[in-house]
Amino acid sequence: MNCYVCGTKLDEGADQCPCCREYVAEIIGDPAETERILKEKGEKRRSKLLSQYEIGIAVYKWEEEQSRKMRVRMPPAESLYHREGWLEEPFARVPGVDEMAVETSVRKGEEEKLVTLTLRSFQEPTFLHVGAVIEDGFRLRLALKNDDGEIRRSEAVSLLEL
Repeated sequence: MNCYVCGTKLDEGADQCPCCREYVAEIIGDPAETERILKEKGEKRRSKLLSQYEIGIAVYKWEEEQSRKMRVRMPPAESLYHREGWLEEPFARVPGVDEMAVETSVRKGEEEKLVTLTLRSFQEPTFLHVGAVIEDGFRLRLALKNDDGEIRRSEAVSLLEL
C-alpha cells in the first residue's frame, strides 16, 4: 500500500507514513468507497502541504556586457506532483558544458534552502526548456528538455528534508 498523501510505499502494518508523517487509516466497511474517500482526502492534504513550497532556480542574464544573476520561479509545487511543469522561456545551451549545476531554491514560509542539482546537458545546438517534477515521497527533480522533446532529469531531493 502507498501513502495517499505523498505516495511513499508503506510497510505492512505501518501506523504512519515515514516520509510525510500522515497517519495510515484502516479500511472498514465498503473497501471501494473507503478507498475513494481516502484518495480524495489524501489529494487535499497533499495539495495543502505542497502549496507551502515555492521552488526557484538561479539563471544568469547578459545585460550591458555583464552577467546578472536572478531567481526564476518554477510552476507552483502543487501542480508538479507527478507532472512536469516547464518555464515558458527557453534558454540557450552553453557550448562545451556537459553538466549544468543549477542552484535551486526551496522556500517554505520564511525559510529558504539552497541545493545544487546537476543536469546532463545536450551536445547539439538547441534551446533548452527547464522544468521540474515532484515524485512520490515529495522528491523534487529538475528536468531539461531540448527542441526534439528529449528530457533529462536531475537527481532527486526530498522537499521534506531540506
